[in-house]
Parts: sequence; C-alpha cells; structure tokens
Amino acid sequence: MRLKQEGWLLPFHRRGYLIAPIGLQDISDIYELRLILESACAQIAAQRATESHIQSLQEMVLTEEKDLSAWTISTNLAAMNVKFHMCIAELTKNAKLINSVRVVLDHVVRFDSMLAQYAPSTPWVGHSAIVSAIKNRNSVEAGKRMQEHIEQARIRILNVSAGHFVGLSVPSLGKPNFEADSDDRRG
Repeated sequence: MRLKQEGWLLPFHRRGYLIAPIGLQDISDIYELRLILESACAQIAAQRATESHIQSLQEMVLTEEKDLSAWTISTNLAAMNVKFHMCIAELTKNAKLINSVRVVLDHVVRFDSMLAQYAPSTPWVGHSAIVSAIKNRNSVEAGKRMQEHIEQARIRILNVSAGHFVGLSVPSLGKPNFEADSDDRRG
C-alpha cells in the first residue's frame, strides 16, 4: 500500500500492480517538491549545524570532488548524493521533514540510476556552494544555493530524460484502474 501511495506502483484491475514508469511530469513534480523541502532544510542546517557537522559535510564534498572523473555521474556519486542530502535534512532534527526528504530522495535515486546507466557522461552537480553557505551560517544563502543546486539537477535529468525516456511506455496489460483508488487521491 505504501508503494502505491508513493507512486511506485500502478494498480491494474484484477491483474495486480506494475512498477510505475517515469514520465517527465513525475520528474518535474519531484524536483519541485525538492526545491521546497530541501531549501528549507539547508536554511535550518545553516542555523543548527555544529562544527563537527560542517566538517562532515566538507569531507563529503572532498570525497565527491575526488570521485569525479570529468564531473560525470556514477553509482558511487549517486549514493554520496543521497548521503549528503539526508545529512542536511537530519540537521533539522524534524522527523516529518526528514521522512519527507527520504521519500523524495528514493525517487531521485531512481533518476540518478537511469543517468548512470543511460547517460553516464551527464555532468555532475556539486555541493560545495551549499556547504560554504552553511559554514558561514548564512541561512538565506544556504537556501538559495540549495535551490540553485536542485534546479541544475532538475534541468540535467529533464534534458536527458527528454531524449532517452519519452518513448518508454507501460506494457500492454490494459489501462490502470485509477477509479478504484480515487478515494486515496482525495485525502
């Protein structure tokens, strides 16, 4: 039920479920949500991060920069990306916000996996400007840098997706039965 609620599965009347395909609107929606959630996280992190937290973030950026080969995406970078963004979210100490970011990042992992598989030469979007703003305790700047970061990542995935994934479609198992779930979407 959780997978269905989070958009991972499509119900098919009397046939079960199918893993939901990724559409351009799905990508756009996730990145729009990221802009809201993660810019708030960065603002709060700039206020609450200790020197130890900042050092950890700086170490992640250094690892990121070492792992980059011509700033292209890889599975290791995608995993580090999730770790970085979850670290920022966890600095808020807000369980609801942390869980929301975790759910959104699950989708981002799927997108980054596609990039690593189908377009590994896609440029990587770094995190150093975000860490710099957090280190300077500038919450407004941290929020702006996070927004810029997410917007660059959104443009990156949409550009690749427009060329590679638009032709993908749901296998012919019939049309999804969304009417059966209409009550789930209202509340």
